Amino acid sequence: MDTLKQIFIKYIGQILILVSVVGIIMFAYSAWRDANEERRFAELIGTKTKYEQLTKYTAKLESNYQSQTALHDKAKKQWGEVSRKKNERIKVLSDATYLIGRHVEKQHGPDYYFETKRGTRNYLINEIRLQGKGSPAIGYILIKNDGRTYKRNYKFEINVQSLQTVDEKTGRIKVYSKAFLVAKEVSPLKKRVKGYDDWYNRPYPLEITGGVAYIDPTTPNTRSKFFLWAPHINGGSSVSVGRGEVSIRPSIDLSIAGYGKSKNDLDWKILHLGLDIDTNMKRPGVHIVPFSYRFWPSLLTNSYIGPGVGWAEDGMNYQLNLNLTF
Repeated sequence: MDTLKQIFIKYIGQILILVSVVGIIMFAYSAWRDANEERRFAELIGTKTKYEQLTKYTAKLESNYQSQTALHDKAKKQWGEVSRKKNERIKVLSDATYLIGRHVEKQHGPDYYFETKRGTRNYLINEIRLQGKGSPAIGYILIKNDGRTYKRNYKFEINVQSLQTVDEKTGRIKVYSKAFLVAKEVSPLKKRVKGYDDWYNRPYPLEITGGVAYIDPTTPNTRSKFFLWAPHINGGSSVSVGRGEVSIRPSIDLSIAGYGKSKNDLDWKILHLGLDIDTNMKRPGVHIVPFSYRFWPSLLTNSYIGPGVGWAEDGMNYQLNLNLTF
């Protein structure tokens, strides 16, 4: 045990120099990586995935990954009336096609015939349904016994639904689409015809036949940056070696600058200046920690480690500092 202690004391200077060099290299690599990664998933631009018909009424649209410039030009043609701010990007521009097919139905008489008491105002009604019997009525033709003819369409809405998913590992986006016709008017025949097939406010699915989603797959890189002024009060302790002794010194200090996504989310804290003391409350001193690194951000979000140098009444000591941000 004493031999290990002697080896540790003998080589502590070299160890701290090595830690410092490794730390500087890691810091430089982090800064270089963040500076060169402008936007994520840019490699997807120019690729596409095929259209996939899931059911007669639901489909996964073709995903066509394009640059923001291409999307801007396409949107300008289709959505010229929509103004966008400078910091707004187009994410998805989709185009789905739905079919209302032709329907022919042979009849041997009118759908409905109504007589009045005197027979002077009799009339017949032929109702036009979207796709024949069992589908919503979209209008009717009324012919009176004097030959006067009226045509009327019902009020309805087209309800288009979409679902978008993103694989956060690959950046790939899937867009699903379907649409419904929804009658928004009660037919006057409902009161006159027993068992009338009423579609009021009920969604009727429309057949989808194709579609493309033009997508900008890129997302902003939450780039880390250097903060010249990012002060934090830190507390912790250090393993200190000085005058041939190893000791634990509780410490408190102030870090001045930092590098990270924000001043309160730093991966590196730069230039700690503080005070420390022995565990027996003797030999108070001061220390400098050039930098400290957050070594386990997913679990120990406020824990940092870094090399330092301290001075107490008995001389200089080398430190390996572990600290927490208050």
